[in-house]
Amino acid sequence: MQIQRGIARRGAQILAIAGVLLMASTAVGCSSVSDGANAGQGKTDQAVIDAAAQALKAASTNATTLPQTKPLSGSVAGKKIVYLEAGFQTANLIGDRLVQAAGLLGMHVQRINIGLTPDTVAQGASEAVRLKPDAVMIVGFGPEFYQEQAKALTAAGIPIVGLGYYGCDTVRIKCTGNQVPVLANTFGPPEGDAAGKLMASKVIVDSKGAATVAYFGAPDLTMDQAVRGGFKSTIGKCAGCTVDYVDIQAQSIGTDLPSQIVSYLQSHPKTKWIAAQYGDLLIGVPEALKAAGISGVRIVSQSDSAAQFEDMEAGGPIVMDVPAAYGYLAYESADIIARALLKQPIDPKTIPQPERVLTKGDVDLSDAGYYPGVVGYQDLFKKLWTQ
Repeated sequence: MQIQRGIARRGAQILAIAGVLLMASTAVGCSSVSDGANAGQGKTDQAVIDAAAQALKAASTNATTLPQTKPLSGSVAGKKIVYLEAGFQTANLIGDRLVQAAGLLGMHVQRINIGLTPDTVAQGASEAVRLKPDAVMIVGFGPEFYQEQAKALTAAGIPIVGLGYYGCDTVRIKCTGNQVPVLANTFGPPEGDAAGKLMASKVIVDSKGAATVAYFGAPDLTMDQAVRGGFKSTIGKCAGCTVDYVDIQAQSIGTDLPSQIVSYLQSHPKTKWIAAQYGDLLIGVPEALKAAGISGVRIVSQSDSAAQFEDMEAGGPIVMDVPAAYGYLAYESADIIARALLKQPIDPKTIPQPERVLTKGDVDLSDAGYYPGVVGYQDLFKKLWTQ
């Protein structure tokens, strides 16, 4: 298919923002760590390959129904949502779709630009407390960035819906220690874990259980915990796979990371698979591999952006992505907010977006240049809200 061009690269991918801002180290480089890596000294059981193939098959078609099936009972007309809008492209897209969804429900959305720094996030959250809305939504930043404000909002009975960070909530992700929960984190650790498992499944199936693979992840991007964990749990079943976990610094993304990956592959010529924590790690990588004369390497990732999808469609090294459905998640967040305001229970099983893998010839960016999640999700949610 023809990839929509002219889409600006995501200045800061949602799942990465919080981790980037939390970085303590300024050193650039990568290090190979054992981290329980597979030795690849056995033969992979066919049942493992079959299970991986089944997982990919189950995620190979677009969903046409919503996980949520219960009509909304009651009206939230006149309610106000404060949307704390981070300073990157996908946060703007989500905001636009949130306004659209809220409008269908009769709610008003006030958007507050919170930038990309801890100080501006906290300032925006303080403004949300002052405004006393009926609900708050925030993308990319967990409550650790606005802890006192989150406590104040919660104490006032104002629900918070988050999206795209490694953190807990009151619906499905248990909190530990001093974590402050939001009502729901609609794209968090469970989604990262699922993406990592699907990435590993692709490696297992296409290599027939005999891959030599390097997983590149940035521990200072907090969602790496989930993606790496899911990848490790599935690839660990592949007795014939050899796996190396390579830690990189987040600030190398889009700068010298392509040269680091080239250097790694040159010093590890048997490595024919790369798994990248998320799509922006791959900025410039296909071009760098070509310039270095490296061929035969295949790459899997999650939450890619337009440039990576273009490489996939052109037959480049990127062979699979596990996408995020930003517009769908905005509508889902509006639905969750409405149900919370109406004191209706929120089933944790309805929160995860349907799992999907995208490969060459199957790249669906029909939702204004992004993956839709569920075909016709706008009309489907509208039907739930108007029955």
